[in-house]
Amino acid sequence: MANALSKAAPKKVAQKKVAQKKRVVKKGVGRKNTGQSKTGKQASEDVIILKNVWKIFGMAAGEAMQAVQERGLGKSEILSEFGCVVGLADCSFSVKRGEIFCIMGLSGSGKSTLVRHINRLIEPTS
Repeated sequence: MANALSKAAPKKVAQKKVAQKKRVVKKGVGRKNTGQSKTGKQASEDVIILKNVWKIFGMAAGEAMQAVQERGLGKSEILSEFGCVVGLADCSFSVKRGEIFCIMGLSGSGKSTLVRHINRLIEPTS
């Protein structure tokens, strides 16, 4: 008989814990989404913004950028005429608070250059 009681007691304790957990979960379900993060800032707030960013590598980067703006030169024309390489060409995007943003691309497509602009390790040409 004592054996049966000792087995029943842990079951009741376990059932009580499960019931408590369910109550905690149910409390969270009814909350309204206020559009704010835990810090109180708007969830739709842009935290990273890039607009029309260019990076041209080379000794004549400024002249090459001017030629792009005035004559609309492409990457190959900039390389042949000025000896400069276009790292980023007219790059624009924004990232909202809490958003997951992924930068994908082929080798040599400018992913690292882009990230270095975001954290200001390198300055844009324009």
